[in-house]
Amino acid sequence: MSRTKSREITFQLIYEFLVTEQVNEHSVIELTREVSDSKELLYINTLYESVARGLDNFLQTIKGAEKDFVIERFYKIDLALVLLALAENTSFVKDVSLGESGAEVRAESITDTIKPIPKNVTINEVIDLSKKYSTEKSSQFINGVLGKILV
Repeated sequence: MSRTKSREITFQLIYEFLVTEQVNEHSVIELTREVSDSKELLYINTLYESVARGLDNFLQTIKGAEKDFVIERFYKIDLALVLLALAENTSFVKDVSLGESGAEVRAESITDTIKPIPKNVTINEVIDLSKKYSTEKSSQFINGVLGKILV
């Protein structure tokens, strides 16, 4: 399975979460039934859980970039796509710190399994999804929001 397809599945799960305001384990099972690659399954579950657990923090991040941000005025599809990009940007970051000797000490992290994803790749993939699922102008709007937050 491609990462693009995994992003699309994750987007669908996040969108459902925003609409129903609850995690639906049945949907996770159904949408990931054909995912045979353990890395892609980890990717999907990590991002979905990141949004479900960190929604308030992500919304504050958006509000910081968009001063007139009102969640009720945001299309849920567009919000799901922005949340997907924010989760992807924060979930797969190398955890490196300096030990007492000054040498790098890297904790085992998810990036040992899934490599960090460049921001421009994340933005481009989310824009492609917006062209498929949202309105004609949504891609420009999403690009603007993510440009303020991720770049």
